[in-house]
Amino acid sequence: MTSPPRDAGAARPGKVASAESKPSAIVPALYAIARHLRRACPPDTLDIPATMVLHRVAATESIRPRRLAEELRLDQSTVSRHVAGLEQQGLLTRTPDPDDGRACRLTLTDAGTALLADGIAHREHAIDAATRHWDAADRDQLAALLQRLSADLDATTQPERTETP
Repeated sequence: MTSPPRDAGAARPGKVASAESKPSAIVPALYAIARHLRRACPPDTLDIPATMVLHRVAATESIRPRRLAEELRLDQSTVSRHVAGLEQQGLLTRTPDPDDGRACRLTLTDAGTALLADGIAHREHAIDAATRHWDAADRDQLAALLQRLSADLDATTQPERTETP
């Protein structure tokens, strides 16, 4: 079986970076992964910020825009712009909040749910194709380590709001 193509700077299997260089090896690898996953999707797939908004709304089923901004660690105005664009595309809908008539709640439309699912499926297919030749234990370990890294980054990063995700 032939090996899948690699980026010129990608680490070779079995070769582990030294303790001092691991963070400097992780960041470029994450950038490369993000680039590959973007390429795996058709051109009409949502960009990363829009996908993040839809993904978070889908996870909560219904959420206030202010809470969405807090969870994404973004400025309220940034989230408002994303929400307005997604609403205009028919992917999100606003409904009055039953607990507070002055507020609204965001939910995915059927089109938003379908587009989000399609983008996730393309990315999952790309990951499956790239790791299909791996042992199940290696795939499980990768998933566990990425989840751990994500949780640790959540726990150690300051809850500052930024302009872009």
